Amino acid sequence: MIAVIADDITGAAEIAGVGLRYGMTVALTTSVDRASPHVQLWVIALDTRSMSSQGAVAKVTLVVRRLVDVGVTDIFKKTDSVLRGHVIKELAAQREVEGKKMVILCPANPEGGRQIVDGVYLINGIPISETSFARDPEFPAITSIVREILGIDLIEQCGVSVVNATNRADLLEHASHKDEDTVFAGSAAFFAAYLDYLKFKTTISPNFIPKIENTLYVCGSAFCKSHQAVEAARKTGTTVAYISPLWLEEPELETNLEGCVQQLVEAIKEKGRAILAVDHPVLKEKNAARKLRQSVANVVKKVLVKVVIKELVVEGGATTFAIVETLKYRHFIPTNELANGVVRMNVEEDRSIHLTIKPGSYDFPKTIWDFSKLENE
Repeated sequence: MIAVIADDITGAAEIAGVGLRYGMTVALTTSVDRASPHVQLWVIALDTRSMSSQGAVAKVTLVVRRLVDVGVTDIFKKTDSVLRGHVIKELAAQREVEGKKMVILCPANPEGGRQIVDGVYLINGIPISETSFARDPEFPAITSIVREILGIDLIEQCGVSVVNATNRADLLEHASHKDEDTVFAGSAAFFAAYLDYLKFKTTISPNFIPKIENTLYVCGSAFCKSHQAVEAARKTGTTVAYISPLWLEEPELETNLEGCVQQLVEAIKEKGRAILAVDHPVLKEKNAARKLRQSVANVVKKVLVKVVIKELVVEGGATTFAIVETLKYRHFIPTNELANGVVRMNVEEDRSIHLTIKPGSYDFPKTIWDFSKLENE
C-alpha cells in the first residue's frame, strides 16, 4: 500500500484521481481512525493549510506516526503545487517520524503550466508573484523565488531539496531517485511520475458524465476566474445565492444566511440545481476567512436537511473541508476523475449523495459546468 498525506482535501482528491488513472483501488479519508488494508492507495486529507504552523506540525506528526504504527512504509507527501501552507515544517515533521535523512520536494506541474526554472516559480511563463496567487487571502506569493517562498533558513535546517522541473522528463528523473532514506513530496504530477517509476500503468477509463439533477454547487474560491464562471451561470438563469463577507460583522448574519438557504432550496426544487457562492470583498484576515467558510458549510447543511441533494459539487479546499467536517463525512470512495484535479466520490456516511471537488485554481469540465447547454435542453 502507498499512503499519501495531503494538506487539504482537494489536493487529496487530486491524488486519488491520479490513482484511479493508474487503475489503483483508492480510499480517501480525513482521519486515520481506521486502516484501509484492501486498497492500493490510501489518501489522507488533512486541513493543515488552514491551521497554525504548530498545529500543522502536530497533526502531521500524529498521522505519520499512526501510519508507521500500522505498517505503512511508503508515504508520499502531497504539497500545494504553488507552495501555500506550512510546507517545510510539515515535511520536517514527517522526515523525523519516519527516521529518514532527507526530503525531495518537487511541487511543479509542467503540463499544468506550473514550472520551476532556475529556482523561480512560473505560472504559464509568468513569475508567480505577478499572477492572481499574489492576492491569495492567506498565503500570498510576494516573491517568485522558491527558496524565499518556503524560507531559506527553514529549507537548510530541515534537509529539504527543492528541485527544478520544466517538463515531464524532469519529474521522471527526480522520481528515479527513490530510496528508503528519502521522503518524496510535491505535486500530483510528481506523484504520477512516482507511480511510473514504481511500474504502475495508466488505464483507459470510459468518459463519465454525471447526470445534472438535484445538484448544489458551492464556490468558495477567491479566484477571479471562478467568480466569472459563477456570474456567467447566473446570466443563463441559474440561481446563485451569494454570501457576503460583510455579513460576518452584522447582527443579521443568521437571518441573511437563512435567506440563502431558502433561495437555494426553492431553486433546486424548481430547476434541480443552484449555486452557493462567496461574494466580494476577499477576506485577508484568517479568523474571518474561517468564519466565512463555516457560514458556507452551515448553509449547505441546512439545505441538505430541507431538500434531497444527489450531487454536491464544491470548489476550494478549505471550503470543502469545512463542509465535510460539518456534515461529519470522513470516508470516501473515489470513483471518477472527471478532469485533472476534479474527482467524484461516494460518501460512505451517506450513500445517497455524490461529492465532486476540485481546487479553486482549476477549471471544472464542461460536463458539469455548462449551464447554457442545460438551459436549452
